[in-house]
Amino acid sequence: MNIEVIINPTATTASEAAVIELYVAGVEQPFILDIDFTTILRGAANISELGKDFLLIAAVVYACDKAVDRNDSSISEDRWMRELSVSIPVAFPERWQATTETMEECVSFLTGDDWRFTFRAADRDIIQRRRRRRRVRRRLIPSLQADAVSLFSGGLDSFIGAIDWLSANPAGRLFLVGHHDRDVKGPKHDQVELSTILEGHFSGRFQSVHGRIGVTPAGDDINLRSRSFLFIALATFYAEQFGPMVPIIV
Repeated sequence: MNIEVIINPTATTASEAAVIELYVAGVEQPFILDIDFTTILRGAANISELGKDFLLIAAVVYACDKAVDRNDSSISEDRWMRELSVSIPVAFPERWQATTETMEECVSFLTGDDWRFTFRAADRDIIQRRRRRRRVRRRLIPSLQADAVSLFSGGLDSFIGAIDWLSANPAGRLFLVGHHDRDVKGPKHDQVELSTILEGHFSGRFQSVHGRIGVTPAGDDINLRSRSFLFIALATFYAEQFGPMVPIIV
Protein backbone atom coordinates (compact mmCIF):
# COMPACT_ATOMS: atom_id res chain seq x y z
CA MET A 1 0.00 0.00 0.00
CA ASN A 2 1.66 3.22 -1.20
CA ILE A 3 0.94 6.47 0.64
CA GLU A 4 2.24 9.89 -0.40
CA VAL A 5 2.13 12.94 1.87
CA ILE A 6 1.56 16.35 0.23
CA ILE A 7 1.82 19.75 1.95
CA ASN A 8 -0.42 22.46 0.49
CA PRO A 9 -1.12 26.02 1.63
CA THR A 10 -4.57 26.66 3.07
CA ALA A 11 -7.08 28.88 1.33
CA THR A 12 -7.45 30.96 4.49
CA THR A 13 -4.63 33.06 5.92
CA ALA A 14 -6.04 32.68 9.45
CA SER A 15 -4.69 29.15 9.84
CA GLU A 16 -1.19 28.55 11.24
CA ALA A 17 -0.85 25.17 9.54
CA ALA A 18 -0.64 24.15 5.93
CA VAL A 19 -3.00 21.46 4.63
CA ILE A 20 -1.27 18.09 4.96
CA GLU A 21 -2.85 15.49 2.70
CA LEU A 22 -2.33 11.72 2.66
CA TYR A 23 -2.90 10.10 -0.73
CA VAL A 24 -3.53 6.40 -0.21
CA ALA A 25 -3.29 4.15 -3.27
CA GLY A 26 -6.74 3.05 -4.43
CA VAL A 27 -8.57 5.72 -2.39
CA GLU A 28 -10.03 8.54 -4.48
CA GLN A 29 -10.11 11.33 -1.90
CA PRO A 30 -7.09 12.19 0.28
CA PHE A 31 -7.08 11.96 4.04
CA ILE A 32 -6.32 15.26 5.81
CA LEU A 33 -4.13 15.50 8.88
CA ASP A 34 -6.02 17.28 11.66
CA ILE A 35 -3.32 19.16 13.62
CA ASP A 36 -4.23 21.99 16.00
CA PHE A 37 -1.02 23.97 15.55
CA THR A 38 -2.50 27.02 17.28
CA THR A 39 -2.52 25.11 20.59
CA ILE A 40 0.67 23.13 19.95
CA LEU A 41 2.71 26.24 19.13
CA ARG A 42 1.71 27.97 22.36
CA GLY A 43 4.24 25.75 24.09
CA ALA A 44 7.00 26.35 21.54
CA ALA A 45 9.14 29.46 21.94
CA ASN A 46 11.77 28.18 19.50
CA ILE A 47 10.78 25.82 16.72
CA SER A 48 13.49 23.66 15.16
CA GLU A 49 13.18 22.17 11.70
CA LEU A 50 14.18 18.72 12.98
CA GLY A 51 11.54 18.94 15.69
CA LYS A 52 8.88 19.79 13.13
CA ASP A 53 10.09 16.97 10.90
CA PHE A 54 9.80 14.41 13.69
CA LEU A 55 6.37 15.67 14.69
CA LEU A 56 5.16 15.44 11.07
CA ILE A 57 6.58 11.93 10.65
CA ALA A 58 4.90 10.70 13.84
CA ALA A 59 1.61 12.41 12.93
CA VAL A 60 1.70 10.74 9.49
CA VAL A 61 2.35 7.32 11.07
CA TYR A 62 -0.59 7.86 13.44
CA ALA A 63 -2.84 9.00 10.58
CA CYS A 64 -1.89 6.08 8.31
CA ASP A 65 -2.46 3.65 11.19
CA LYS A 66 -6.02 5.00 11.54
CA ALA A 67 -6.79 5.48 7.85
CA VAL A 68 -5.73 2.11 6.39
CA ASP A 69 -8.15 -0.63 7.44
CA ARG A 70 -6.32 -3.80 8.45
CA ASN A 71 -9.59 -5.78 8.20
CA ASP A 72 -9.67 -5.21 4.43
CA SER A 73 -8.54 -8.48 2.83
CA SER A 74 -7.31 -6.60 -0.25
CA ILE A 75 -4.85 -4.77 2.01
CA SER A 76 -3.99 -7.46 4.55
CA GLU A 77 -4.24 -11.17 3.76
CA ASP A 78 -4.37 -12.13 7.43
CA ARG A 79 -6.55 -9.10 8.29
CA TRP A 80 -3.83 -7.79 10.56
CA MET A 81 -0.39 -7.05 9.08
CA ARG A 82 -0.38 -4.28 6.48
CA GLU A 83 2.44 -3.40 4.09
CA LEU A 84 2.73 0.40 4.15
CA SER A 85 5.18 2.39 2.01
CA VAL A 86 5.06 6.06 2.95
CA SER A 87 6.75 9.02 1.25
CA ILE A 88 7.09 12.04 3.56
CA PRO A 89 8.35 15.57 2.73
CA VAL A 90 10.79 16.88 5.37
CA ALA A 91 13.29 19.71 5.83
CA PHE A 92 16.25 17.33 6.23
CA PRO A 93 15.60 14.34 3.95
CA GLU A 94 19.18 13.03 4.02
CA ARG A 95 19.31 12.96 7.81
CA TRP A 96 15.97 11.19 8.07
CA GLN A 97 16.78 8.79 5.24
CA ALA A 98 19.76 7.63 7.32
CA THR A 99 17.34 6.57 10.07
CA THR A 100 14.98 4.53 7.89
CA GLU A 101 16.15 1.08 8.97
CA THR A 102 15.81 1.88 12.67
CA MET A 103 12.53 3.73 12.22
CA GLU A 104 11.00 0.99 10.09
CA GLU A 105 11.95 -1.64 12.67
CA CYS A 106 10.58 0.48 15.52
CA VAL A 107 7.23 1.39 13.94
CA SER A 108 6.71 -2.09 12.47
CA PHE A 109 7.20 -3.62 15.93
CA LEU A 110 4.85 -1.05 17.44
CA THR A 111 1.89 -1.53 15.08
CA GLY A 112 2.43 -5.12 13.90
CA ASP A 113 2.79 -4.02 10.27
CA ASP A 114 5.54 -3.84 7.64
CA TRP A 115 6.50 -0.16 7.21
CA ARG A 116 8.78 1.34 4.57
CA PHE A 117 9.73 5.04 4.66
CA THR A 118 11.20 7.36 2.06
CA PHE A 119 11.94 11.01 2.76
CA ARG A 120 12.06 13.78 0.20
CA ALA A 121 12.72 17.50 0.39
CA ALA A 122 9.66 19.52 1.38
CA ASP A 123 8.84 22.40 -0.94
CA ARG A 124 6.95 24.31 1.79
CA ASP A 125 6.75 24.53 5.55
CA ILE A 126 4.02 22.75 7.52
CA ILE A 127 3.59 26.00 9.47
CA GLN A 128 2.41 28.79 7.20
CA ARG A 129 2.96 32.45 7.92
CA ARG A 130 -0.15 34.48 8.57
CA ARG A 131 -0.52 37.46 6.28
CA ARG A 132 -1.37 40.45 8.43
CA ARG A 133 -0.89 44.18 8.18
CA ARG A 134 0.50 44.19 11.69
CA ARG A 135 2.64 41.42 13.04
CA VAL A 136 0.92 39.77 15.99
CA ARG A 137 3.14 37.87 18.40
CA ARG A 138 2.03 34.34 19.20
CA ARG A 139 0.63 34.01 22.72
CA LEU A 140 3.01 31.62 24.44
CA ILE A 141 2.38 29.86 27.72
CA PRO A 142 3.56 32.32 30.43
CA SER A 143 7.05 31.78 31.91
CA LEU A 144 7.82 28.86 29.60
CA GLN A 145 10.43 26.91 31.58
CA ALA A 146 10.84 23.30 32.64
CA ASP A 147 13.37 20.90 34.13
CA ALA A 148 11.66 17.82 32.66
CA VAL A 149 8.94 16.92 30.17
CA SER A 150 6.42 14.20 30.97
CA LEU A 151 3.91 12.38 28.80
CA PHE A 152 0.40 12.99 30.13
CA SER A 153 -2.19 10.74 28.53
CA GLY A 154 -5.01 11.15 31.02
CA GLY A 155 -4.38 7.67 32.38
CA LEU A 156 -3.26 6.56 35.83
CA ASP A 157 0.36 5.72 34.92
CA SER A 158 1.33 9.17 33.66
CA PHE A 159 -0.69 10.87 36.42
CA ILE A 160 1.28 8.95 39.07
CA GLY A 161 4.49 9.69 37.17
CA ALA A 162 3.80 13.42 37.35
CA ILE A 163 3.01 13.21 41.09
CA ASP A 164 6.16 11.19 41.78
CA TRP A 165 8.41 13.62 39.87
CA LEU A 166 6.90 16.76 41.42
CA SER A 167 7.14 15.21 44.89
CA ALA A 168 10.76 14.08 44.41
CA ASN A 169 11.84 17.41 42.91
CA PRO A 170 10.30 20.08 45.17
CA ALA A 171 12.13 22.90 43.41
CA GLY A 172 11.63 21.47 39.90
CA ARG A 173 9.29 22.55 37.13
CA LEU A 174 7.50 20.00 34.97
CA PHE A 175 5.98 20.33 31.50
CA LEU A 176 3.10 17.93 30.75
CA VAL A 177 2.47 16.88 27.16
CA GLY A 178 -1.02 15.67 26.34
CA HIS A 179 -2.46 14.41 23.07
CA HIS A 180 -6.06 14.02 22.03
CA ASP A 181 -7.90 13.12 18.85
CA ARG A 182 -11.10 14.80 17.69
CA ASP A 183 -12.60 11.37 16.99
CA VAL A 184 -11.55 9.68 20.25
CA LYS A 185 -13.66 10.96 23.10
CA GLY A 186 -12.33 11.16 26.64
CA PRO A 187 -8.54 11.75 26.69
CA LYS A 188 -8.62 15.56 26.60
CA HIS A 189 -11.29 15.73 29.32
CA ASP A 190 -9.23 13.36 31.49
CA GLN A 191 -6.01 15.31 30.90
CA VAL A 192 -7.64 18.63 31.81
CA GLU A 193 -9.35 17.16 34.88
CA LEU A 194 -6.15 15.58 36.18
CA SER A 195 -4.22 18.81 35.52
CA THR A 196 -6.76 20.60 37.71
CA ILE A 197 -6.20 18.06 40.49
CA LEU A 198 -2.42 18.51 40.22
CA GLU A 199 -2.84 22.27 40.39
CA GLY A 200 -4.47 21.87 43.79
CA HIS A 201 -1.33 20.19 45.17
CA PHE A 202 1.53 21.57 43.03
CA SER A 203 0.33 25.05 42.10
CA GLY A 204 2.73 26.93 39.82
CA ARG A 205 5.07 23.95 39.53
CA PHE A 206 3.96 22.66 36.13
CA GLN A 207 2.55 23.71 32.77
CA SER A 208 0.70 21.64 30.19
CA VAL A 209 -0.28 21.51 26.54
CA HIS A 210 -3.08 19.31 25.18
CA GLY A 211 -2.31 18.96 21.48
CA ARG A 212 -4.91 17.70 19.03
CA ILE A 213 -3.63 15.48 16.21
CA GLY A 214 -5.80 13.15 14.16
CA VAL A 215 -6.97 12.49 10.62
CA THR A 216 -10.10 13.29 8.59
CA PRO A 217 -11.99 11.16 7.73
CA ALA A 218 -11.19 9.17 10.85
CA GLY A 219 -10.76 5.76 9.19
CA ASP A 220 -11.89 2.39 10.53
CA ASP A 221 -8.88 1.22 12.51
CA ILE A 222 -9.06 2.21 16.17
CA ASN A 223 -6.28 0.15 17.79
CA LEU A 224 -4.14 3.34 18.16
CA ARG A 225 -0.91 1.36 18.65
CA SER A 226 1.06 4.18 17.02
CA ARG A 227 -0.15 6.78 19.53
CA SER A 228 2.87 6.18 21.79
CA PHE A 229 5.22 7.10 18.91
CA LEU A 230 3.26 10.32 18.41
CA PHE A 231 3.49 11.06 22.15
CA ILE A 232 7.29 10.71 22.03
CA ALA A 233 7.50 13.09 19.06
CA LEU A 234 5.35 15.68 20.83
CA ALA A 235 7.46 15.39 23.98
CA THR A 236 10.67 15.78 21.96
CA PHE A 237 9.19 18.81 20.17
CA TYR A 238 8.73 20.53 23.53
CA ALA A 239 11.76 19.19 25.43
CA GLU A 240 14.21 20.80 23.08
CA GLN A 241 12.67 24.18 23.91
CA PHE A 242 14.18 23.88 27.39
CA GLY A 243 17.66 22.58 26.60
CA PRO A 244 19.58 19.58 25.22
CA MET A 245 19.72 17.67 28.53
CA VAL A 246 16.08 18.02 29.59
CA PRO A 247 14.72 14.49 30.20
CA ILE A 248 11.50 13.06 28.85
CA ILE A 249 9.53 10.99 31.37
CA VAL A 250 7.57 8.06 29.96
